[in-house]
Amino acid sequence: MKLEFENTFDDMLAFNIYNHRISPTLRRPHQLARIMYPIIFVVSLVGFYVYFGGRATSGAFLGLLGLAVVVSIGWYVAYPSLMHRRIRTLTTRLLRESKNMSLLERRSINIDHDGLHFTAPSSSGHIRWNLIERVDATPQYIYLYLNAMSAIVIPRRSVNSDTEWDTVQQTIKQYEQRGGDNRIP
Repeated sequence: MKLEFENTFDDMLAFNIYNHRISPTLRRPHQLARIMYPIIFVVSLVGFYVYFGGRATSGAFLGLLGLAVVVSIGWYVAYPSLMHRRIRTLTTRLLRESKNMSLLERRSINIDHDGLHFTAPSSSGHIRWNLIERVDATPQYIYLYLNAMSAIVIPRRSVNSDTEWDTVQQTIKQYEQRGGDNRIP
């Protein structure tokens, strides 16, 4: 099976956002920040109020505590979209730091039982199936992970129909599972 495509800036951006979303290592600090910042905010506010002589039973304290809880809930709800926007901005900046010619050039990939045979203006080579760490598919992409931070990104637009897209996914999964018997430890 042969695919020809050119990855775009948006393809690489989508991969980085996807990878950030699914990686346990990248997700953990964000989950912690989403929970810990509101707790620290409420505890600090209560501590300052009591430290500076406020009584914990006064109406001002209860109003301040209510405000802190509302702000904390707002943070908890808004954090994922704020983080998504931040990741998008940083990834965009990183991708714009260089020409990324080897990422964004036109390429041809032959998929067979031996692995992936690729050719592009800047390089060519062969990747055996046992070197593909995992395969993830989304509605728009197939990601063939070479390691935790890089993957071959196959966009859906590289095929002409939904049926062909499904065939590509099934073929890759089939070969990848066979190659899984020979994984390098």
